[in-house]
Amino acid sequence: MKSDDELGRKLNNNDGDYRGGGELFNSKDRIGSNDSEGVCRSAGGRIRAFFGGELFSSKHLIGNLCLAEALEKVSNGKYKFYLAQNECDQEVTHKAIKDKNSIALSESEVAIFAFEGVEIDSGTVVEFLQAKTLDVPSVVYRTDFRGGSGEAGIDEKRNAWNLMVSFYPRTKIVYMYSILDYRSVYLNAKGELEPAQKVANAYSEYMANIIANAMDEVMASPPLLAPAEKEKLRSQCLMLWGIDVEEAQQLEQKAQRLVVSEPEGLLRRANSTDGGATDVVPPYRSRGGLYVST
Repeated sequence: MKSDDELGRKLNNNDGDYRGGGELFNSKDRIGSNDSEGVCRSAGGRIRAFFGGELFSSKHLIGNLCLAEALEKVSNGKYKFYLAQNECDQEVTHKAIKDKNSIALSESEVAIFAFEGVEIDSGTVVEFLQAKTLDVPSVVYRTDFRGGSGEAGIDEKRNAWNLMVSFYPRTKIVYMYSILDYRSVYLNAKGELEPAQKVANAYSEYMANIIANAMDEVMASPPLLAPAEKEKLRSQCLMLWGIDVEEAQQLEQKAQRLVVSEPEGLLRRANSTDGGATDVVPPYRSRGGLYVST
């Protein structure tokens, strides 16, 4: 495998490299001081990072969580990730979830986005463009080896998605070949399927090392906006995105009180008939078009 230097990676490398085969973060991370770019860095000097990607299936949720944990590990705790799946209570309106995620993204110092699938997730695209509007250095990664919907053109290389989501500054695109990379990790583990967590951790850390290097690279690129310009733009963007920060914070506090007062509000457990084992049973009710658990 070629080294990073041999691959000749560039900061604004939008044709990609094929590799390998508001204050709505957690309250414990709010205390910090503004850095040279005017962004509030979390306590202990950890860099606030936003994780954008699909979260619709169990595979998405587990994959996001494992990768974020691996990224924090391989970076020696340098990055602190915001994962919407962990931070957003589901017994709130769609707007409250959208506002909370957007505020968190606007407060981030770096972001990563998973551009997976034949058609990349529309919500992830919106978050990526929000990040680019605010000059947040970003890493886009793709492990899906399918061609996607990239258009033909005169470019020698092109991305596996619509060209309008390419060619942005302070952005690094990294391609990884999922099945080949996985098989390499699996065979290096001597084909030991059990425990599966061992292989999952090894594969996540393999990906994390590549992505963390790209994150370091884009963060080293000079910002396009002065701190005062960025803060002014952030305020304007939040307004144009329909977000009232004070209102969002009040809703967040209300949601937190609900979690404390109703700790079993998201999932119920019902006794099964197989000798005392329990199954998770999520009964849903509709609330203004949003299905939430009772």
